This record gives sequence, structure tokens and C-alpha cells, in this order.
Amino acid sequence: METIIEMEKNETPPASRADQDENSFALVIEEHQRQVYCLALRLAGNAAAADDITQETFIDDENTAG
Repeated sequence: METIIEMEKNETPPASRADQDENSFALVIEEHQRQVYCLALRLAGNAAAADDITQETFIDDENTAG
């Protein structure tokens, strides 16, 4: 049987706030990237511009949120 000290040593430390924020932002990108890209493609008319618009959208969002 483990002692309390051994249990504490074996515990996984909680994720830091920064790690949680990164994970949350990654989920936002994963959920919305396709929709943003499709809209950007319709508006811009070509894939290269749509890629740039999509990337800039998420960079702007991250900077605003952070």
C-alpha cells in the first residue's frame, strides 16, 4: 500500500493555465477551420488566398483572446 507521500509523488500535476488555453484554442481551430476556409475560398476565389485568410483569421483571434 502506498503512503500519502508516495501517492503525491505519483500524481500527475494539473495542466497549467497556458496549456489549457492552448488546448482550448486548438479545439476552436479544429472545429471551425474548414468553415472559415470554405468561406474564405468563396470570397477570395483562389486556394492560396483562402489559406492566407484562414491563417490570419485564427492568428488575429488568438492575439485578441490572449
